[in-house]
Amino acid sequence: MGREPHHGVACEERDDPIKTPVGVLIPSIDAAAVALKVSPRTVDRAREVLDHGLPEVARAVEAGDVTVATASAIARLPQERQAEILRDYASRPEGRRAFRIVQQELTKKKLAARRQARDVREMVEGRRVAALPDRKYGLILADPPSEHRNWGELGESRAAKHHYRTMSLGELQALEIGRLAADNCILALWSTVPHLVENICLAQAWGFLTLVTDPMTGYLQPAGTDQPYYASNWNWIKELMGTGRWGRVDHEHLLIFRRGQPVAPALGTQPRSTIPVNRERTEADDAPSSIDEAASFRSRQSQKHSEKPAAVAEVLERLFPFTPKIELFCREPRPDWDAWGDEIGFVDGGARDLSRWKVSEDAA
Repeated sequence: MGREPHHGVACEERDDPIKTPVGVLIPSIDAAAVALKVSPRTVDRAREVLDHGLPEVARAVEAGDVTVATASAIARLPQERQAEILRDYASRPEGRRAFRIVQQELTKKKLAARRQARDVREMVEGRRVAALPDRKYGLILADPPSEHRNWGELGESRAAKHHYRTMSLGELQALEIGRLAADNCILALWSTVPHLVENICLAQAWGFLTLVTDPMTGYLQPAGTDQPYYASNWNWIKELMGTGRWGRVDHEHLLIFRRGQPVAPALGTQPRSTIPVNRERTEADDAPSSIDEAASFRSRQSQKHSEKPAAVAEVLERLFPFTPKIELFCREPRPDWDAWGDEIGFVDGGARDLSRWKVSEDAA
């Protein structure tokens, strides 16, 4: 049976050697991989170097100056470009430096192409969800008004119930939040430190986490990535220290769950999961892999009880600009988000407005 070629280079998957017209036996890719103790992909790349690269590229591999992976990428370039790289290689005292520069260039191009493809998928999926006849969303941001057990008179005086109507875990679990979710959906769920386990149970009740019992041990465990599951955890670190029985709490979690196959952030665009407080900025803060908006996670103290920093919503907007979004238990609606909360009711913020996709298509 034929095997999908790597980068368009044909390769045959066979258990028996290939016999050429002159009678020379050439081992199959899989057989060669076993004999050389390397992966079939490495053999595939080596064949690509031999078939399409200039001879000097193969010799550079033999000399240890370039990896097979980089050499195969060079072999796919036009021969004029290969010759240019080889001249640079020959002119440098440390020749392998020329190949490292090429590899960096190729990696940047590959990442840029992947980011562009990811952005297109996010837009297409967002348009699909927005066009559904039922009101569905690809991203749900929720800050549940959980009840909290307080210790002592001071803790009781600061209780959430004095600021807004709270709900028990059972009441929250009974909300049919899963009906708002598209087939491919992300749940960003705020959780205080004391409510972490309760909010994991809440995600399970809303259809964003599947736990199963291991038949051998009887222990609970995640069902696997093909089922709704926990994906990540961001942290908002506050400037002011709060109260706490086991520790003075100065952070909150933003738990990230997913169901279906929502589009993940592109490599290099993911936000930092935690922003430390009161430290000097470093070059890493300004690198493409971090985001400037995230820096404000650490510096914006809540103005109201349980108020969350707007920077979190801004990060989600940057990562998922076309995904229909709704914020639950919301106090102040944001543009392009639908919202629902005890204080504001339901607000149609235009999250499913199809005109946004038309503007993007016209601009393209």
